[in-house]
Amino acid sequence: MTRLILVAILWWGVGCAPAPPRSPLTEKVGFSVSASSFRDHPELAARVARSPQDYFRFVNAPFVRRVCAAFEGDDLPEVILHGDAHVGQFAITEVGYGLDDFDAGGVGPPVIDLVRFATSIVLGCRRRGWEEAERDLVEVFLDRYLYALRESKAAEPRPAFVTEQIEAFPSGREAFLRFVAQNQEPVKGAELEEIRAAFGRYVETVRDRAPAPGFFEVQSVGRFHLGIGSALDRKYLWRVRGATESPADDVVLEMHEVAPLPPGSCMRGGGEHPADRILRSADSLGRIADPWRGRVPMLDSSETPYRVHTWRAHFHEVAVTDEGFDLADFRTLVLVAGEQLGSGQVGRSSSRLQSQRVAAAVEPLRSRIIDLSLELADEVHAGWERFRSELSGH
Repeated sequence: MTRLILVAILWWGVGCAPAPPRSPLTEKVGFSVSASSFRDHPELAARVARSPQDYFRFVNAPFVRRVCAAFEGDDLPEVILHGDAHVGQFAITEVGYGLDDFDAGGVGPPVIDLVRFATSIVLGCRRRGWEEAERDLVEVFLDRYLYALRESKAAEPRPAFVTEQIEAFPSGREAFLRFVAQNQEPVKGAELEEIRAAFGRYVETVRDRAPAPGFFEVQSVGRFHLGIGSALDRKYLWRVRGATESPADDVVLEMHEVAPLPPGSCMRGGGEHPADRILRSADSLGRIADPWRGRVPMLDSSETPYRVHTWRAHFHEVAVTDEGFDLADFRTLVLVAGEQLGSGQVGRSSSRLQSQRVAAAVEPLRSRIIDLSLELADEVHAGWERFRSELSGH
């Protein structure tokens, strides 16, 4: 089982201060990523080379630019975007399920999420040998997306594969807390002082909601480097006291650097703080409740911007290679994701008229979205093969 433990329609905000310089490794051109760029990151290189899906996760920035260029001449409304919607972002927890991880969230044309998720459907089908179903599943995804825009959301039963995963979660939190401890790398000196001050400012924004005295008292903190697309971001795990003095009730929070949106794309952020775009996307699109989601107030524009979210003890990101996951499960996942994006992209307070406008703009683009997703799946696979070959020295 693959486990990654966790995480009006628009806000017309003012521009935020420039983000800190990014590693050259993240400035990718096209879908060709040079293996030589990973000389100092061999573990990340191995993760990227594992499969076309993992490579796909790493090249989100150039992918978004390609989609923006493909629809540059189209008059499309802006919506609230996930920004990196794909099958591997579908998470299951004991409190909810659906597309999660809104680090790439922002505002822009709906085709960014639609082409991204459609391409992940194609890659998933090819990974499992379901090529004959790939176009049909993309059609199903777009049908449900458009239906969710045009009709009121209807309650649906929890999918069987979700129920099976929830029932398979361990009863306790011991394994989860061990995992956290194993992945906390020591932090000391000036770095520790800096992040303690930042975390303290975050706590002040949510302290009035703490369920008990002593809640948020730090038990441990460490840096970690899990993930693919966000592996090079500054990320810290905080284990803090929970509602009781029992260590089993401790809460784990991730303080995650807010990376800039893809340069040269048709997406934008907005809001007073760089994390506002992420919080807005999570509030509008998210299906997994997080009472401690928030941001670290910045004292000045030179500081690293951070957002905060909770790690769930029971959390599973679905993979098409999961044991027992079949084509019927995949179809159900696609339906849930289509409904989630269709009902969430326009924002919770938007009118039905706005939803109808988005649907009317997307409907004529169906065939182009499908064709582009097939084309980009081919390009991703070719890029992955080149990367893997270069990495192995062949």
